[in-house]
Amino acid sequence: QSNWTRVVDRGPSADTVEAKTFKEFWGDKSNLRRFQDGSIVQAVVWNGKSAQERRSILTQITQHTLNRHAGVASDSVQELKFESGKIVGREYYEGDGEEQAQKIIKTFSELSKILRKCSKIPLTITSVLGVSPVLRNTDLFPQAEYQVERARKETGLDFNKPSPPFVKAHEIVCHFELSGKWPEDVRGILRLKAAFYLALKEELESMHISAKV
Repeated sequence: QSNWTRVVDRGPSADTVEAKTFKEFWGDKSNLRRFQDGSIVQAVVWNGKSAQERRSILTQITQHTLNRHAGVASDSVQELKFESGKIVGREYYEGDGEEQAQKIIKTFSELSKILRKCSKIPLTITSVLGVSPVLRNTDLFPQAEYQVERARKETGLDFNKPSPPFVKAHEIVCHFELSGKWPEDVRGILRLKAAFYLALKEELESMHISAKV
């Protein structure tokens, strides 16, 4: 069950009797492949460049098997599935946005580790929580990587002018270690927060990470 989105199915070693049976069953989909561990086996490779394609691997297997062994045309086998692109009215990504979301979540994870390691701020950061929809896997259209040429073609705007591109920010919440030295008045708390932000900005910039307050 955990392997249903696996792109490569490894078969038996090339020098075994089982390899011939494997090849006969899968036909031209099966080829000899050498893997990093040095093994040479018969293997079947399915289309799976995007997360959306990988979810269709079971359909690909069914279509190929029925076509090869029962003569059923591939287009006669249909897959019933939920397609968000049709619901919202247009295809926004080549896939369905999962790749973009995964990149953002990976970046968030790397940033969380950096923030927790910051040692020059008055109080250490104990945890970092993502509150933006994409960090909770609920964003319908995660921020795509900004591409100047693609944006110029789609909008017709002159990107040579000093107008910065819109890049959606993703909100996070940082929890600091407990302390009894916080001021009691609101203005004092605001000043202390500003000092925290400036100290954090300075430390991040020392790591060559752009930061603004």
